[in-house]
Amino acid sequence: MSLASLSEAIEQDPVVTRELLHEVARRSGFTVAPRHEAAYLLGLRSSYAIAKQVDLLPDYVDPRLSIVPTLGGSRKYSKPEPDRNGLSAWCHFLNLQAVKTETRLLENRSIALKDTIAVGYIPQTLGTLPHFISSKTEYPHSQIDATVVRRLLLAGATLKGTSICENFSLSPMSYTSIFGPVHNPWQRGFNSGGSSSGSAALVALRAARKAGIKGLDDLGPDVELAIGGDQAGSIRVPAAYCGIYGLKPTFGLIPYTGIAGLLPMIDHVGPLATNIEDIALSLTVLAGYDGLDS
Repeated sequence: MSLASLSEAIEQDPVVTRELLHEVARRSGFTVAPRHEAAYLLGLRSSYAIAKQVDLLPDYVDPRLSIVPTLGGSRKYSKPEPDRNGLSAWCHFLNLQAVKTETRLLENRSIALKDTIAVGYIPQTLGTLPHFISSKTEYPHSQIDATVVRRLLLAGATLKGTSICENFSLSPMSYTSIFGPVHNPWQRGFNSGGSSSGSAALVALRAARKAGIKGLDDLGPDVELAIGGDQAGSIRVPAAYCGIYGLKPTFGLIPYTGIAGLLPMIDHVGPLATNIEDIALSLTVLAGYDGLDS
C-alpha cells in the first residue's frame, strides 16, 4: 500500500486535529499509540489538503456536451404561473431554438423535457428539494446540454420547457413531486402516471384538445412531443395512463449522457407523442452512440 503525503506536515491544521484523530480511532474501535500519532496526522492531513485542492479544480466538461448556441443569446427561463400550469405539469418555461441547425427534421416542433435532463444554464430539480441535490439552498444550474438536448436543437426543435417529474423519479404515480400532483388532462384530479408525469400530461393535453374535450383552454400550453426517462416503466406507465405513445428504447439506442439516473443497468431515455409517426421521427433524431454513454 502506498500513501501520498506532503513533504512537511501541516502542524496547525484546523480540521484534522489530534483530538479528532483520537475520537475517530475510538469510534472505530482502536487506539493510536503516541509514537504513531505524528505518522497518522501526516497521512490524514496530507489527504485532506490534497482533497481540498482537487475540490477547487474546475469540473471537466467534455466538448461534446458544450452548450448549443441558441437564439437570443443568454438562455432565459421562468417558473410557470398557476394560470398557465393548470395540470401542474410544467417545471420551467423555455423557448430555445438553435442558432444553426444541422437538419430540419423537427423544425418548429414543440418539445418538453423531463426535469432530469440537463439543459444548459437551466435549473434541475429532480422533483425534490434543493438541499437533497445541492450544498446550496438553490437548485443547481446545468453547465452542459445533454446529448438528447443537443440533438433535438440541431434538428430544429423548439424546446418549450422542462416538465415535472416524480421525486427522484421513484414513483409510477403522479403525486410525489415536491411541486404537487400532476393531473391527467383527460380528467383533472386523476393520476397521470409517473415518473415522467409532466412529459406525458403535456403531450396528452394536446391530444385531449384535438379530441374536443371541453374545459381545457385555461390549462396552459401543451407540446407535440416530450422526452421522458424510464427505469421501471416511467415512460410506459404515464403514456398508458394518458392515452398516448411512449417508447422505452433498448440499451444504448439513445444515449443517456447528461441525464440524472438511478442505475446504469436500468436507465433509458425516450420520446412520448400523440402518434407513432412522431415517435419514429424522434427516434431518427435521437438514436446513435455519442461516444460518451456508458
